[in-house]
Amino acid sequence: MKTSNPNTGKKSDHRPLRVIKSLLLILTLSTALPLLVGCAANHASAPVKKISEGFDLEATLPHDGDAFTEGLFFDQGKLYESTGLSGRSKIRAKVDLKTGKAAAETALPNSAFGEGACVMNGELYVLTYTEGKIFVFDPETLALKRTIDGYPREGWGLTTDGARLYAGDGTSHLYILDQNGKTARTIDVRDGGNAVENINELEWIDGKIWANIWMTTDIVIINPETGKVETRFDCGELKDSIPHQNTDDVLNGIAYDKEYEKIYLTGKRWQSLFVFSPRK
Repeated sequence: MKTSNPNTGKKSDHRPLRVIKSLLLILTLSTALPLLVGCAANHASAPVKKISEGFDLEATLPHDGDAFTEGLFFDQGKLYESTGLSGRSKIRAKVDLKTGKAAAETALPNSAFGEGACVMNGELYVLTYTEGKIFVFDPETLALKRTIDGYPREGWGLTTDGARLYAGDGTSHLYILDQNGKTARTIDVRDGGNAVENINELEWIDGKIWANIWMTTDIVIINPETGKVETRFDCGELKDSIPHQNTDDVLNGIAYDKEYEKIYLTGKRWQSLFVFSPRK
């Protein structure tokens, strides 16, 4: 289309200008489109799989049906468990996998509600729910070595990468702690851009954090650098196999035997401990 230029009275052709604008628009879109696709990919929800899709169930072992499981982990090839409930919280040490019986136990103070636990640098750390304390035991004797007072938030899950502690408080945050319980960094956990609430028991497995989601049958695998949920496992088939459950007898307990590359899963007051190995 040609129009008249009022300043010169000459006819002016705008087609070159329109072509230039079109080219600029194409260049802009070609630059922005990969960014938009990348953003969409970054905010895509993690794939959901049944636990049996990625792992083979090797064994179903006995578990103490009275144990209100809060933490589950291996140290020096031996299984440990921390349990909750006020006046009933304890550490169960060197659990016999064949019988579910602990070789040794120690009770937490009656006022304490025990939560997540792990061993780091030869010390056994146990969080408490609302008491603002972290108890530190000798993992061999279960003697109390020290108490860290003034912990600033609720205690839920706890694990370690061998040098630092990773703690949860039931929100969408994880906290990196030093050996004295001081917070070094906060991790914001998200799945597809959405905050992941109710993060409970934690376990460090091959550079990732596995976490139970409280009151669900889900386990999420979290990248500790970014906080991104990379995979979500549905363990409903395990819970369905447990009889006579109370409302709060939920999936909670992830332990990793690094030497044999086996993952142990259980729940609060479950009578079974499930052993999985990665599918080759």
